[in-house]
Amino acid sequence: MTITINFSEQLVENIRSMDNNCRSIFSPLSELFCSLHVLLNPEGHGLMTAWAIKTRKQMDCKTLAELKYFSPLYRKAVPSFFMEEMILEDKCLELQLSHLGTSFFNKNVDDLIQELKEFDNTELVHDLKCNQNLVFLKLFSFLREYHDTYFKELVSNSNLINILNHNVKKQRDCIAEKGFINFISTIDSNQIYWNNDSIKIQTKEDDVYKLDNGEKLYFIPSSVTWPHVRVNRLKNGITIIYDINSQHIGNLSRQVMANTFKILSDPVRIDILVNLNKGKKTTKNLSQILSVSEPTISHHLTLLKEAGLVNKIRDGKRVFYYNTNKVLSLIPNFYNNASR
Repeated sequence: MTITINFSEQLVENIRSMDNNCRSIFSPLSELFCSLHVLLNPEGHGLMTAWAIKTRKQMDCKTLAELKYFSPLYRKAVPSFFMEEMILEDKCLELQLSHLGTSFFNKNVDDLIQELKEFDNTELVHDLKCNQNLVFLKLFSFLREYHDTYFKELVSNSNLINILNHNVKKQRDCIAEKGFINFISTIDSNQIYWNNDSIKIQTKEDDVYKLDNGEKLYFIPSSVTWPHVRVNRLKNGITIIYDINSQHIGNLSRQVMANTFKILSDPVRIDILVNLNKGKKTTKNLSQILSVSEPTISHHLTLLKEAGLVNKIRDGKRVFYYNTNKVLSLIPNFYNNASR
């Protein structure tokens, strides 16, 4: 099934104008909502399955009940009612949550009810019609508690922020240097591609959208939304939430697998990956932590980078290394087992 995003005739004739109207956005609030969707159906989400099953077991009855109660908001695509807060240029989830909490009461709840029309018989929609302010207060409290108790730990353990920030920076550089069309062709997803002056998205639904002059196209990379691509129509644009790891899941050749396992055969390289999983580090940081000389660490990092297991980002004069998620596509519990 395919979602198609068509462009107005004027946009097709002047596609270079999309260089300024195509944005790559890192949204921790989007990640939070996507993770709630994963918790509803742990078995269907690849690399997130183990985390979701474990987290559900840790949740008390009240939290599980609230997860189900608010599920119409993330069972499918997150309603466009919430998307304006998700595309804010703010990388701090706490601030995005606060802004979302205050903006609830300035919006027309009828728009949200209309988006949730297929869930019209649920308790949530019934309560929205009767007392929207109470529902919003309960939702904000639920999101806060979920973030503090469960989501914050996922973020800290997975290096998620560093990975997504780096991905967004890479995409913005690509748009600025190579233009919109080249960006689409190099995006890190095998579900999104350019075809006959349209963007085609392989997903679990059929739909057609149209982008007009002056409207923006927001790409929101995620580490938790696989196998879904989420598309939302806003008043002045379209958002696309997609998984940055989908290109690699299930597509590793035998030779790539063999080379990867060969790289993982050295205990020092495993130690490097385990420590980078806790956060990005320099060669000197790793040398001090592992009591291994800097030249040796540098050699191991080169091999890990060539294998696609780590990447690097420059911050001034310093170079920081961080993990990709490639090893998890082969060994989902790699970091849990390697840390023992």
